[in-house]
Amino acid sequence: MNSFFQLYRQAFLKPGHAFSELLKHPNALSFGFFAVCVQARLDTGVYVFLIFGGGQALKPWLNIPVDEYYKYNVFFVRLV
Repeated sequence: MNSFFQLYRQAFLKPGHAFSELLKHPNALSFGFFAVCVQARLDTGVYVFLIFGGGQALKPWLNIPVDEYYKYNVFFVRLV
C-alpha cells in the first residue's frame, strides 16, 4: 500500500516518471482501480460538503435553482 501512495503522489508531482513506473509495476491494474476509487471518494466528499454547506463553487450553467444545483450535479457527474 505504501508504494501505491508513493506512485499516487508522484502522479501529481512527476507524472511522466510515475506512469512509466506504474506500467512496470506488477500491481498496475489494482493500483489504477484504487486510484479511481480514491478520486471518486474525494469528488463525492466535495459534493457532500457543497450540498450540506450550501456552497457554490461556480455559477450554475444549467437552469436549475442555485440552492439545489449540487444535489442534481452529483447524479450528472456519476453518469460520466
